[in-house]
Parts: sequence; structure tokens; C-alpha cells
Amino acid sequence: MIRPPYTLLLVEDLALDRERYRRYLLDDSTSQYRVLEAESARAGLELCRKSDIDAIVLNDSLPDSDGLSFLKTLFAEFNRNRPAIVMVSEARDERIIVQAIKLGAEDYLAKQCLTPELLQSAVRSAIENSRSRQQLHQSEERYRAIVENQTELICRFLPDGTLTFVNQAYSHYFGTPPDRLVGQNFLNLVPERDRATVEQQIAELMTATPEQAVMTQEHPVLKPNGEIGWQQWTNRAIFDSTRQIVEFQAVGRDISDRKQHEALVQRQLAQIEAIYATAPIGLCFLDREWRFVQMNERLAEVNGLPISEHLGRTVREILPDLADVQEPIFEQVLETGVPILGVEVQGRTPAQPGVDRVWLVNYYPLIAPDGEILGINIMVQEITEHKQAEQKLKAADRSKDEFVAMVAHELRSPLNSIAGWTKLLQNRELDAATTAKALDTIYRNTQAQVQLVEDLLDIPRMVRGTFQIQFAPVELAEVIDAALEIVRPEADAKQLQLEMQVSTQLEISGDFNRLQQIVVNLLTNAIKFTPNGGRVEVALTTLTNENAQIRVSDTGAGIEPEFLPYVFERFRQANGDNTRRQGGLGLGLSIVRHLVELHGGIVTVESPGVGKGTTFTVKLPIQTDLAAPMN
Repeated sequence: MIRPPYTLLLVEDLALDRERYRRYLLDDSTSQYRVLEAESARAGLELCRKSDIDAIVLNDSLPDSDGLSFLKTLFAEFNRNRPAIVMVSEARDERIIVQAIKLGAEDYLAKQCLTPELLQSAVRSAIENSRSRQQLHQSEERYRAIVENQTELICRFLPDGTLTFVNQAYSHYFGTPPDRLVGQNFLNLVPERDRATVEQQIAELMTATPEQAVMTQEHPVLKPNGEIGWQQWTNRAIFDSTRQIVEFQAVGRDISDRKQHEALVQRQLAQIEAIYATAPIGLCFLDREWRFVQMNERLAEVNGLPISEHLGRTVREILPDLADVQEPIFEQVLETGVPILGVEVQGRTPAQPGVDRVWLVNYYPLIAPDGEILGINIMVQEITEHKQAEQKLKAADRSKDEFVAMVAHELRSPLNSIAGWTKLLQNRELDAATTAKALDTIYRNTQAQVQLVEDLLDIPRMVRGTFQIQFAPVELAEVIDAALEIVRPEADAKQLQLEMQVSTQLEISGDFNRLQQIVVNLLTNAIKFTPNGGRVEVALTTLTNENAQIRVSDTGAGIEPEFLPYVFERFRQANGDNTRRQGGLGLGLSIVRHLVELHGGIVTVESPGVGKGTTFTVKLPIQTDLAAPMN
């Protein structure tokens, strides 16, 4: 269902980013937007003053202001009627995120991770959350307006009921001057049908100790005009130095208006219930004992239990894993009456017992007209996916740094060797054997550099999907022969047995150069991780009439079982001195898998464990009707 158009303001100094945000949001099939743009904080604030803005996508770094200053100015001018805010940033700063959320921002997104779906979802949620919060605030304010500013009635009377003092409010309520009330029995002002109840309360106070001599009761009263009103009275016994009761003090509130407006209150509570039912975030109200009094379905779903199982029970009973974190916050709110906003709470709920989740929680005290704190309104927004995205971003940053370091290392080591031998050749007259060794070393290290550069060039093609495959009839035995010739010098340098077993002549449709690259990468990997004097074997067999199989086995370092699922991932290598980490960028095997899949095949890996060798198996379809190039 298409909602009415929302007015969005893009406050971003980069035109390309504004255009990107506009395109993402206007492509949202579930919402309609009217988009305004501003290049600076000043221009953005001016548009907010002139237009009714529903939401703002705000860059946290602008030419004339930072995002936090913009938020402070915006919220100072518009307070609760402010637009919903989604902040975007080039670099994430946890302190800025926390301050932005505390200032009222609904979400905080990283530009480099921004997708159409992420921005659309963030803006929709921001608008819905902001509107729900405003509706809830408005309902609470209407409710408080009904019950606040009640005038207190104060009187004193003797144990026999004779009034000794009344204040102006008491006198005004009964329409009788104070001097005419003093000396009367206060029971005459109580309707006859209720006198027995009031007398019973006074009798109980007569026998109470000073520590217990306070009682509160609501009862009707008879006004001079014959109308029945309602009052809430707190009666307290006053003792002399001998602990004898000498007088009573009664403090009463006229609650007639409250009684008369109960229907209105009920309607307003029904409105609050409607907000609870439709709000996209979790809502609940806890009393002073931290018992659930009211909650919505969304929060019940988050917790994994129906509403009926929450009501009347404490947070510790329902959510024991979260109680230790939240109870100190409850105590602070109940003690100070000050809201606590933007708290990140991490833990587990019955909905997903074994899963750590994260919520952004706001705590608002509910304060009665007399200043008493009745409990806490709580708003809960799950941000587990948001936090996971942050963690992935951090991991990606770490991977980038590690990759740069690996590239530097892989370039430096061969270059150092080349430079060293070249210097010797320039400055010394070496014998024939040493010269041959120098030239061989320079050649092998140059080839290693060439392979490194080729791998680095292949990765962007793989990511963009532009890897070219030219299909033609190919004899697999010839592919393997050519690959062996390329890697044989490296194998000879380590005195490895390099064996080939071909049980059949197979012709398939494929790209000779790319198939050769597959075999070379697998053989190079095997040679690299096989110690001197070991064996590397490549075998070609036919599995069925439809599939050919190439197996590359070695007697090398082997692979730990827990690392096997990650062997073909880019930039992934096993750790540990006795595993298959001996240099390289972790690109070769990723390229192998991509090339095999482009040929319609699969590649797998097996290893009995560390030190027990490894076998890579490539299965390729035997097809003769592929003639067109594939990307």
C-alpha cells in the first residue's frame, strides 16, 4: 500500500552523494517522497523553517557545521516536532554515534556500506519511529493535563471529630467560610451512607502507633449545594510527647473532575493502546517493582513470549540474562525522575536463547501530578543487524590493512632477492655454477612477481563479472603437460618428485589458457607447501561419460579440518607455523574456483590433517557444443 508522500531533506555538500540518495529513495516501491536538497547546514535549517519536513538524511561533516551541532540547533528550535534524522558518515566514530543517538538521531549509516535497501529501510523506520514517539508523547501530555494541578484541602480535627482548622481550599470547596466550619464535626460533611466507613478508619488510627498512623482513602462527600463530590483523603494522627493522640490532620484532594473525566481518560488510554499495537518498535510500561503492566506485540515478539506471560511478572523473571544490566538503570530513573536515552543493551531472550542480540533502549519515567514516579515507559529498538554490519565493516577495514601488508611483503621479498643477486653479478666475477644459480633465482622470483600481478589483475575481473572465457576444443593432457613445464623448475629447486598420471585422452570445450592457469595454480600451491624431497602428483581420469577429473595431490603440510571450508576464499590463509601459510596473498585458490565454475565444473579439497598432505579435485563436464564466450 502506497503511503502519502513524505517530504525528505538531503543535507549533503557532495552533489554526487545527494543524487545517489535521491535515486535510492525514489526507487522505494513502498513509500513516496518529495525530496529537497541543501548543500550546507545553514541552508538545511532554513528549509526546515520554511517547509514541513518529515525526515532528514544528514551528512555528519558539512562545510559550515558538523552533524552534532546541526542536531542541537534543530532540536532546540523544533523540540518534539523535529523531523526524523538519519545521519551518514565517511568514517565511523563510536563517540559521535552515541552522541547523535542521544540527541535524537534515529539511525547512523556508513557511506561505504550504503545500499538502496539499507537507506530506504533506515528512512522508513526513522519516520515511523519518530511519529510513534510523538504520538506517545502527545497522549501522555493529554493524560497528565487531566490529573495535574489539583488543589489540596487541609483540615485538622479533634478525636471527637470537631474541626479545629481548615484552609482556604477546604473552605472554598464546601462553599462555607472557614470561621463557620471550625467548631463543626467534620463527619457532618460526609454523606450519611459513608460515615460508618470514615468512622471505622478514625477508630483504626486511634489504636495505631505513630509509625503506622497514616491512612489514605477515596470516598464521596456531600457539597452544600446537594451535589456529591469525590475526594481522596490522607488522614494522619498527631501525637504529643507522651505518644497520645491529640489531633488528626487530613489532606484531601478534590478528585471529582477525575471521576467525571474517567470516560475521557479511558478513551485516551485506548489511543495509547492503539499506538502500542501499531508501533514498529517495542513498547512497555513497568511499575516501581519492575513488573510488566503494559506492552505491545512487537516487544513480546522480541522477547519470545506472549503478552499474557509478561503482565504481572518482573523483568528478572522474564529476561534473567538482561536483568543485571537494566535494573541499575531502572533504579536511577526511579530515583531521579530523569529519562535515560540511547542505552545499548546486549543479551539473550527466550526468542533466541543461544543468540546474542543488541537493542537501543530509551527509559522515560511516568510522573504523576504530585511528583510521584509511577513507573517507567520503555522504548526498545533492535539494532542487532546494525551492530553486525558495523562489525563487518571493521573486519573489512582490518582485512584491507592486512591485504596491503601482505602485498608489500610479497613484493618486497622477491625484489630483495633479485636486487641482491643482480648486485653480485654487477660487482663480482662469479663462477659458472654461481652465475647459473643467480640467473635461475632471478628468473624464478621474476616469475613469482608476474604471477602475483596476474592474480591481482584477475580479482577485479572476478568481482565485476568480466572474466573472459573463450571456448574451443581442448585436450586436457596437453593442458597438464604445459602446466608441468611451467612449474618444473620450482619443483626441481626443492628436489620434488613431480609425477603425471593420464589414463585417458580427453577433449573438452574450454579455454586452454584458463584451464592451464587452474592446473598451474594447484601445482604451485602443492609445491609451495611440500617440503624438500616430497612428492606432487597430478592425475587425469574419466569419472563418467559426462565428467573429467583432475586430481592434484601432495605430501606436504596438510590443512587443519576447521580451515577446510575457507580454503577457496579470497585473502584467507590458515594460521600457524605447521600449516599451509608460507607466503602468497591467498588469491590463487579463489581464482581456481572461479575459473572452474566458469567452465561449469566444481573444485573440492581434502586433507587428513596437518602434516598429512592435501588433495584438490577438479571435475569438468565433457561437452562439445559450447562455442560462445562466457563472462
